Amino acid sequence: MSVGVLLVTHGRIGHELLAAASCIFGGCPASARALAVSADADPDRLVVEARSTARQIDAGDGVLILTDLFGATPYNIAACLCDGGSHRVLSGVNLPMLLRVLNYHQLPLDALVAKATSGGHDGVMACVGPGLGPGQVTATGSCDTESAGAAAVGSQTRHPASKASAAVDGWQADPRGRSATVKSRAGG
Repeated sequence: MSVGVLLVTHGRIGHELLAAASCIFGGCPASARALAVSADADPDRLVVEARSTARQIDAGDGVLILTDLFGATPYNIAACLCDGGSHRVLSGVNLPMLLRVLNYHQLPLDALVAKATSGGHDGVMACVGPGLGPGQVTATGSCDTESAGAAAVGSQTRHPASKASAAVDGWQADPRGRSATVKSRAGG
């Protein structure tokens, strides 16, 4: 079982997200493609192209279509493919959402939609809190990015209470709390 993943985004956002995820995983663990929507593109032609791409990546378990902005042209193109059965559309794609999707692509489509939504939501963190040392996290999960520097800005430093759930979802925090790595799940 494996759900296909199609990113339909403004410009090359989807391609770049897939490239970043592939770099993190050491390759793309799922059947995934990106469709770039340029300002001068013909939406009707792109709907045809998106349908064709979705058919190519659907191994029989469905396709999850990720878009960057609800209501915009990429979303509207993706919505034309949403059939309530084997194709689902989620907007607001970000790298944490995509990593979660690729890590759990072997889940049934409905369960993958829930994982994607939680991954996108959980991957957004406010990093504020004067007086904290590099990578330190307050009780509310915020960190001091000024003293932590650029390394902490890109890290996945998490609230201690969420480390257990983060590890379950494929995230492994560095024991020093300064960075995180993604462990790919073989076989789901």
